[in-house]
Amino acid sequence: MSTETLNARRPQAALRASGPGSGPGAGPGGGLGGAQSRRELEKRGFEWRELDGKNGVYRLSRPGVAAPAPTPEPSPRAPKAMRAPKPPKPAEPTPPSGSMRIEERREMERAMTELRAEADRLRDEMSKISVLGREIEIAGIDFSFDRFDPGSRYGRIFARWGERAEAPRLVLNHDPRGFASMPEGSADLVLSGHTHGGHIGVQLAPGRALTAVALAGIPDQGIFRRADMRLFVTRCVGFYGYPMRLGIPPEIAILTLRSA
Repeated sequence: MSTETLNARRPQAALRASGPGSGPGAGPGGGLGGAQSRRELEKRGFEWRELDGKNGVYRLSRPGVAAPAPTPEPSPRAPKAMRAPKPPKPAEPTPPSGSMRIEERREMERAMTELRAEADRLRDEMSKISVLGREIEIAGIDFSFDRFDPGSRYGRIFARWGERAEAPRLVLNHDPRGFASMPEGSADLVLSGHTHGGHIGVQLAPGRALTAVALAGIPDQGIFRRADMRLFVTRCVGFYGYPMRLGIPPEIAILTLRSA
């Protein structure tokens, strides 16, 4: 039978004593208040039972009252399971340094460096080559940002080369705006680029378009004539520097030269 218990470490003779604190203790060394306390406990249904008469240890018990369940001692906390370390995130792909046009520019510069080692650079210079037994003059004019007096500059350059002879003269001039400033009859064919087909516009035909560059009075693409001189402006394949090209398709031009 479950009982509510209370231990006391007092001899039974002490129960005849009076006065507070002289009866069997409610705990180790604690009194129950003598005979008066004993009667009160008996009225409440407690009974005295000897546990160890030799040492004066008794138990107060009240039959029929369930004793509170002992509080289980906390078990030692199990260590947390070791979690496997998270796998490192895959490294982000390293973006190319700069935009693709910068990479293409570097590639072009590397190719030009190799080409310069094997080719003659025509910076305001002219050279003669032979094609199928016929002589052709090829001249190159360096690009200049000086727009103050382009006519005088072109005049000085062509004066060094002299007038055209029987051999056809092919002139490479990056900026097509220089075509109008060249001396009369100074070249048979001038090849230019620079405008990238007009940058922004509507392509109406392979060599004809409505572009912002043309509206500014600058040769934008295709063939232009001035007396017996011809200018060809290629649309090129992309852009260089600032990214401005809209509505103008790229091209790689192949020209076939025939004698008149």
